[in-house]
Amino acid sequence: TERDKEKVLEGLKSASGSVDAKELDNILSSLNKRNFLVNNVHDDGPEIVQTRWAMSYLRGPLSRDEIKRLSNGNSSSSTEEVSDDLKESEQDATNGVTGGDNRPALKPSIKEYFLPIDKNSDKVYVPMLLVSGWARFSRTRPPVDVGETYEFLVPFSEGPFPVLWDKHRQLSVDINNLSSKPEEGINFGPLVSQAFDPKSYAKWEKEFKDWIYKNKSIDIMKSKSLKENSYPNESERDFRIRLQLAAREKRDELKDNLRDKYKSKFSRLQSKIQNQEHSIEREKMQAQDATMRSALNIGASILGAFVGRRKTISGNIRRASTAARSASYAANQQGDVAFAESKLLELKSEMVDLENQFRKDMTELESEITSILNEELDTVTIRAKKSDIGVKLLALVWIPSASI
Repeated sequence: TERDKEKVLEGLKSASGSVDAKELDNILSSLNKRNFLVNNVHDDGPEIVQTRWAMSYLRGPLSRDEIKRLSNGNSSSSTEEVSDDLKESEQDATNGVTGGDNRPALKPSIKEYFLPIDKNSDKVYVPMLLVSGWARFSRTRPPVDVGETYEFLVPFSEGPFPVLWDKHRQLSVDINNLSSKPEEGINFGPLVSQAFDPKSYAKWEKEFKDWIYKNKSIDIMKSKSLKENSYPNESERDFRIRLQLAAREKRDELKDNLRDKYKSKFSRLQSKIQNQEHSIEREKMQAQDATMRSALNIGASILGAFVGRRKTISGNIRRASTAARSASYAANQQGDVAFAESKLLELKSEMVDLENQFRKDMTELESEITSILNEELDTVTIRAKKSDIGVKLLALVWIPSASI
């Protein structure tokens, strides 16, 4: 404060008349944290030193007994006794312990809770930061809308970063079981100076949101072939089991479509084969009939020429011509039968080719489904928007040292 600074400047002036008060005022006003002004009268001017760590021990008011010892006539012995008490208190503070009756005094705006202490645990409270927060992970494609809750215990540090977010752990008890009062006779461990400032908690709330934004996410796996997405927090194994079911359903659907496609082709070709078989039967019957007629005509012509009544030459010639035409027709009918049978063979060959093509398409379909099941899955990482991250409770919590 300005008043403290004036006292320091007055003390420096008293120690050394050569001090430039204005210069020292400017230096004191611009000092950073853990920077100290050293004014050695034997040096040419003031010097600024910087320390990596700084600890300020505030013992607190004297007790009635200490005041009594200081007030009696033997000031020397009383001073020694008080000095011994101070040394013991400083030693306790160095060891991370302050007396159970010296609980750190916090401002009322700072929320403070206590974890239940087991009877067998160490009788020491250790401070940690308690954060109870939430985050919403949402996205349109793939469609995701998931809420996550977090209850962290975060350790403090005397270093440049007073809260070690990466070393957090889950709160192991129900947050409703935390007590607002400590148990009697329990010692308190040291508390970082920033934890005494209510503004620090608002800063740590922002740090929590930033940490969740950078470190927490939901991964969604995607199958391009099946157009399927995993559920939030679903393992790859469970997702692939679902993909197997979806692949079998798709395979059955594709097989049904393939059968429908070939069904009409098989039906048309089978109809042609049946018609061709009927045509062959007709051609065979016609060929047999023509052969019989031809044989009868030829026989009648020969018989009429040798044993019949006297005929004219022209009559015999006419009968012979009719028999020749019958023989020619019978020969043509036999040729039609051969052609029809050849056509039937072609149709049956087409049927064999169609069956082979159907089996090939079925095999390729099975292979396609197998490749789908073995495909590499894509991963979509979804992070929460900063506006979708919130804090329900951020407070100082004291936990038993044995619980750490």
